[in-house]
Amino acid sequence: MQALGLGWRRWVCGWTAVGAAWLSPVVVQAAEPVQNTVAAGLAAEQRGDLPGAIAILRPLAEAGDKAAEYNLGRYYNQGLGVPADAATAAMWYRKAVDQGDAYAKGDLGVLYLQGRGVPRDAAKGAALLEAAADAGVGVAQANLCIVYGQGLGIAKDIPKAIASCRKAAVQGVAAAQFMMGGLSMASAPGVVKDNRAAFAWYFAAAARGYAPAQNQLGLCFLNGWGVAADPAAAVGWWRESAAQNEAHAQFNLGEAYAKGLGVGADLAQSMAWFQKAADQNLPGAQVRLAAAYETGVGEKKDLAQAFDWWRRAAEHGDAIAQIKLGLDYAAGTGVARDSVSGLTWLEIGIGRQPPAPPTILGIATATRATLIAHMSPAEIDKAEAAAKAWKPR
Repeated sequence: MQALGLGWRRWVCGWTAVGAAWLSPVVVQAAEPVQNTVAAGLAAEQRGDLPGAIAILRPLAEAGDKAAEYNLGRYYNQGLGVPADAATAAMWYRKAVDQGDAYAKGDLGVLYLQGRGVPRDAAKGAALLEAAADAGVGVAQANLCIVYGQGLGIAKDIPKAIASCRKAAVQGVAAAQFMMGGLSMASAPGVVKDNRAAFAWYFAAAARGYAPAQNQLGLCFLNGWGVAADPAAAVGWWRESAAQNEAHAQFNLGEAYAKGLGVGADLAQSMAWFQKAADQNLPGAQVRLAAAYETGVGEKKDLAQAFDWWRRAAEHGDAIAQIKLGLDYAAGTGVARDSVSGLTWLEIGIGRQPPAPPTILGIATATRATLIAHMSPAEIDKAEAAAKAWKPR
């Protein structure tokens, strides 16, 4: 969804991006550090001494200590102090699971769902996550929300998904708090729409340093969702989020500087923030840069640069950019004229949902008709086949 027409993201559901949504493994803490104990190994990790941590934990894991087995698996899963190796991670997790370690069950479940290091098996992954969640592991409860929400290896059940997410959120899992904020704002099944509750969840996650929640909290302050509108506070939270390289917050800062929202208008700062977000392949920011290079407002006019940014945004699925790319190919603006490529991108952009604004759609439709009138049947077939085969990056 959009806010104030600025193209800002609003979180709606927590089960829309499976690959990126799985939460990271949890550090299994132990009692006070004592030499050659799991606690000593984790203390070394906290000091940044990963080789020292591994030197302590590996012999303990090899001797059958389940906490050491789990944490050694975590190191291989995340590439901490050792090359990332999902198969080795799964091996250590499995050893810990055989001893009943709940954290290992959750992380091994995610590997089965992803098919990393083990054959993909959604049913086995879901069962392991359920066992971990039932044991009270907050991260597993948050991941189970995705499993129930998408029906991965288990019957799709939205109420159970939300219940699992709520359990994780109450435990302080920031990603789950963030999801609860979005669910409260969107009025999901079993959740009453309540912007104040949404704000409270976002704030809880933002206070834990969770960058997506900090960005969303900025939107709450800008729009007065569940809190008094305060554009300056919005900018402050976007800065916190952008400092963690959150692309949407960088984009929002670009918009704030462009329009003087909560901060003095500054076109140079605006372009700098758009550049940061565009470099992370955020289509909205790429569109802003393309328009700047095309018009010479905010950047030196450069049609070749404009074309390149239209192309990047188009490849990532922005309908306006796809149409602009088609128009540039058709006219030879910033690129050699190419009717087949022009028609291909116009076909893609015209059919996208949500559709581009009526004005640009009208231009695109007229240009499409002109191209078809001057192209051979073979060229038209080639363009239409390419359009049908296109998939966003």
